Amino acid sequence: MKSWLGLKWVAVCLAAGAFQTQAATNYYVNDSSQTNDVFTSAIGHPSNPGTTNSPKATLANVIATCNLQPGDTVYIDTGTYPAGTIVSNTVNGTAGNPIRFIGSTNGVILTGSGTILSVQGRYLTFQDIRTYGGQYGVELLAASYCTFDRVWAVSNATYAFHLITARTNQFRRCVAAAGAPAMRTSSGSLNNYVENCILLTSVGTTLRLDPTAVSNMTRCIIGGSQAFLSSTFIPPAGSHNLFYGVSNFGSDIETLSDLVRAKTNWTANSYADPRFVNEAALDFHVQSPAGCVSNGVWVTNSAYAY
Repeated sequence: MKSWLGLKWVAVCLAAGAFQTQAATNYYVNDSSQTNDVFTSAIGHPSNPGTTNSPKATLANVIATCNLQPGDTVYIDTGTYPAGTIVSNTVNGTAGNPIRFIGSTNGVILTGSGTILSVQGRYLTFQDIRTYGGQYGVELLAASYCTFDRVWAVSNATYAFHLITARTNQFRRCVAAAGAPAMRTSSGSLNNYVENCILLTSVGTTLRLDPTAVSNMTRCIIGGSQAFLSSTFIPPAGSHNLFYGVSNFGSDIETLSDLVRAKTNWTANSYADPRFVNEAALDFHVQSPAGCVSNGVWVTNSAYAY
């Protein structure tokens, strides 16, 4: 009898263990400076374990040496980091437990040549990271179910955001301010969503999208001489977007009214100057000619920004 009870207890323990989930791990990254750091208390080094007081030196170093699991978070402290980071297709979260890459709000800059940041995994979150220079700012290569929040791609030579067979990704409060198209998608990209983003280009077409690559664009500011390639390459739905500086909306669409007639699911969009404080200096706060509340006080200075 005792033997039978003992076996039963072992079976219960084994079953309980099967349902336990691995505890999430936090990893930390810092460059060679501690100026304005918020996450770490030491400079980074490749051989460090990646703790807050002994951080890794680069994001690429974390990916190469740490076995990231669903629910893990990588905190990247204030600083400048090299280009060429690849978040490979072996780095995957899950629907309920994404792997998060969180940058310091004091500024995390990835810069260099080539592709600055390549994302190839699933269920990943990137927040408060800026890419500067190179050919491509942020590349999504077969990435899916990823979220990009306050991610910038600036002064990239070919494309700011480049989506290659990328599916069901979300872009929120991102900025693309490149000398080339703000976003380019390839065939095979599907059902991506763009919200509250600033999408600008100084040369050519701002958005070079395949027909079903982006399902919806909402509350974005879109600037450049030509917004889309043509009516064929406009997302099926869009609302509350603001266009400015656009001389035509596609090779066969001259005005915003033409766009609305061609795409009936584009509603409540406008054409106006957003009145950025200083676009050249990448200050995309909007000026407040009517005034706004600042620290509890109504400010009427038209040069003051929200």
